Amino acid sequence: MALQQKLDALKKGFEAQAPNEVVEIMHRATEDLKKSGILDGTVKVGDQAPDFSLKNADGQEFSPKDLRSHGSDPGNQVAQRYGLKFQLPEDLKEVYLNFDIDLPRYNGDDSWTLPLPTTLIIDQNGIVQHGAINADYTVRPDLEETLAALKKIVG
Repeated sequence: MALQQKLDALKKGFEAQAPNEVVEIMHRATEDLKKSGILDGTVKVGDQAPDFSLKNADGQEFSPKDLRSHGSDPGNQVAQRYGLKFQLPEDLKEVYLNFDIDLPRYNGDDSWTLPLPTTLIIDQNGIVQHGAINADYTVRPDLEETLAALKKIVG
């Protein structure tokens, strides 16, 4: 089963069990994000990818190379540079809290922000060669599509 099919099944199962008001809040928040114009400000194919460095909890700096091997984006700082960071609305924040989703702990700050689901392929010159960005967190790019784009880029 493809990733998107699995996500669709999980969403359907969750929505069948969750209270209607929770499902409505989640749907409205997703629709509001889509309508917000956030996608207009994201990094695009052909753009120079923003360079960055971050500090870990010990104050050590990490570069893009380090982050590719270790993960992590405290406070969604890198996501913000790529135009991918968004603020959760108050009612969705309450839903997260009711499900014991401690976003401040995951983010390393209390901003209650998340990045848009994104897959980018950036070449060695820092140019975005492929991008899949969606304002709906339940929609993810197909792995085969991403691999095909990568193969096309690397030859």
